[in-house]
Amino acid sequence: ALAGLFLPMHKLSVIILTAVISAAVYGFITLIMPKKTIKEKIPFASGDGVLDDIVNQIDASTEKVAACAKAIFAEKPETSDLMNEIVSSILKIRTDITQFPHKVKKISRFLHYYLPTTVKISDKYVYLISQRSKGENVTEGIQSIEKALEQIRTAFAKQHDALFEEEALDLSTDVAVLETLLKQDKLEEKYDINHTEG
Repeated sequence: ALAGLFLPMHKLSVIILTAVISAAVYGFITLIMPKKTIKEKIPFASGDGVLDDIVNQIDASTEKVAACAKAIFAEKPETSDLMNEIVSSILKIRTDITQFPHKVKKISRFLHYYLPTTVKISDKYVYLISQRSKGENVTEGIQSIEKALEQIRTAFAKQHDALFEEEALDLSTDVAVLETLLKQDKLEEKYDINHTEG
């Protein structure tokens, strides 16, 4: 635009020169002002205020535990993997309650005690691991938290499985009814255990 004000842009040589200068200026500006990618966390919003608060609470807790897992990976890779397994279970629970909001009532203690306690001891673990001098108290604290995290991993996996209790019961009932009707209508398939197909 500036070149058009002061230079004869109808000449090919001027157009080429302007293009070269523009490219050089662009390259220089890119070097001194590199592009920055800004990631912004978008809160979960379903329209249900209660569900939104719960899911956002879960997201915040998940991020904290994942950050702790990353922070200790170099020194304690096994415990880092353990924390990541816990994160995986939390995310599965999150997925289930977003798809089936009525299941929220089944995770009350998980939300109000287990989850915040997991965040708390994960933070404490990172703090203890970061201590250069690990005396008896620090070592015992680390070992105590590691045992607790193993229990949490098992508990969270069971919590996720418990969300499917109703589905399992319904499926069992449906199958039982189906088998009964098939027998009544003489539509069940009978197998001769002595017969083999060649």
